[in-house]
Amino acid sequence: MLGDALLEDILTVLPVPITRTEHSERGRMLFNLERWKHSIPYLESALRRNPDDPNTRYRLGSAQMRSGDTAAGIPNVESALDELPP
Repeated sequence: MLGDALLEDILTVLPVPITRTEHSERGRMLFNLERWKHSIPYLESALRRNPDDPNTRYRLGSAQMRSGDTAAGIPNVESALDELPP
């Protein structure tokens, strides 16, 4: 797994995400790398641009809970689960 310093270096070299898709992709990439705190700003931005995306909302809630903010994470996960098909 990438160290935090290496990840910070990589993030500073990558172009700043502009589109909703780019924010979502960056957030998903960091989420998949288990970099919960790093993924949150990108997932929040992607969700602001597309508030009806349950997958992004679920990732955001999961990242929030895994980084210690369960009060913010639980409503996002519950909302996403309500929107996703069974």
